Amino acid sequence: MQKKKTILIADDDAIIRRLLTYQLTLAGYDVLAARDGSEAFNWLRDHRRRPDLLLLDLFMPRQSGLEVIESLKSLPFKIPVILMSGADRPLARQGLARVQVDAFLAKPFSVEDLLHSIEEMLQVIH
Repeated sequence: MQKKKTILIADDDAIIRRLLTYQLTLAGYDVLAARDGSEAFNWLRDHRRRPDLLLLDLFMPRQSGLEVIESLKSLPFKIPVILMSGADRPLARQGLARVQVDAFLAKPFSVEDLLHSIEEMLQVIH
């Protein structure tokens, strides 16, 4: 039996975290959740159980998604990142020009689009 893949969600909106956790759990993933970028990065840095993928909101307090992506470079491993944002496209694209991300989802997105993006990322790395 294949091990369940683990996804770390980092989003400052509690409702979005709960909805994503629910949908991803239904789809068969183990889900971890962080309230902001700082908590997500601390989790990645300090925990032994490494997620297979990071689902990351672009704009969050304490540490934005872009700052988390920059911080990931200091880790001894690579993790695929799907960046999410409800910001208007020009603003999001301006931020994305600063970093390289594996995929981008504009909020609101469908569960099908989310699962498709996750499956694509996990196939590429495994």
